Amino acid sequence: MSSASLPKSSKTKPEKAKLVTVSAALRASLKSPDAKRLARLRAQADALPCELAMAYSDGMLLIEWTDPATKKPEILASFSPSAPSDLVEQLAAAPETIRFLLNLIDRATAKIRDLKGRHEDHPRTLRPDGNYAANCAIVCDDPLFREFMELWHGLERDAEKDWLVGKLHQVLEIGSRCELNTDPAAAGRWLNLVDDFNRWKADR
Repeated sequence: MSSASLPKSSKTKPEKAKLVTVSAALRASLKSPDAKRLARLRAQADALPCELAMAYSDGMLLIEWTDPATKKPEILASFSPSAPSDLVEQLAAAPETIRFLLNLIDRATAKIRDLKGRHEDHPRTLRPDGNYAANCAIVCDDPLFREFMELWHGLERDAEKDWLVGKLHQVLEIGSRCELNTDPAAAGRWLNLVDDFNRWKADR
């Protein structure tokens, strides 16, 4: 029976494109809402005025900003006399507070990367009979490990276990937990991650 199907090249290209699309979607979905919100905060912080200041005029509490073009203070917001002054002060300090917290996050991230680099500079001694894949499966069932992955590695809150496993594979740079028993570098990354997890638990 003769075949009326499309040429081989026409059949295979859509399948390959589909695989690439799914892979890109998976990578995008692993980026947590917290990470996306942090990116928005950074963009907003860049657009905020350098300084806001509280002022008082005609019985009204004001928040003023300095126009870069005129170098003169301009009223940004006004509040009734009954508005809590502490709240207005917090609003006026918002740009500085956001920049401070972002800087704190950046410093903490740099510290984590430094510690990770030290781990990599001093490879772990692996047990020849260590079943790291089985150990990984057990640790993944620990609710505290899920919380740790949410806080430190961007796992989406309340994600299904499959997404936890996917995020773990991404962090460890593996395609399967079985590689933890066959790839010494992957096993070392797993042990370093467990060390970080245990330190986090001890400091809670």
